[in-house]
Amino acid sequence: MAGPSCVVVAAHPESDAQAEHFIRAVAGDHAPDDILSVGDTTTLGGSYQGESRPFVLGRETLAADEIEYAQLERLLGGSITCAVELGAMCKSSVDYLVLGELAIELAARMRGLILLGDEVRAYPTLGTVAVITTAEGYRYSAVDSVALRDLLSRGISVFVK
Repeated sequence: MAGPSCVVVAAHPESDAQAEHFIRAVAGDHAPDDILSVGDTTTLGGSYQGESRPFVLGRETLAADEIEYAQLERLLGGSITCAVELGAMCKSSVDYLVLGELAIELAARMRGLILLGDEVRAYPTLGTVAVITTAEGYRYSAVDSVALRDLLSRGISVFVK
């Protein structure tokens, strides 16, 4: 994947069905591993309408160590039931916006958290922001849809690059 990406995780029983519905809404008849063209996020609660951008979207087996799982499950209030990876194939500012809008909507539907590549504690924000530390000491952020919407509204890009 050439552009930014993130993973949305959730622990609610209905999260799996919500993720499947969202993937079908975005992907249509595409196979799960196909590259998707996203040119309009307004039907999903976003603001982007323009040139179609290449994205990948699909279920993921979360590769996390026990320490990470414990932190995420504490934040989610239960065992992780679903993980979905979203990734842009390019790195323009539009790709970051579209990725953010897709992640915000998916996390809101799943009542989940968005796992980001950067620590965002340095930015005061609305919503939930937590720093997750792996067994190896790597740190990244888990945010809810409210926090990511707030960060993006201020032009702060916080995705895995």
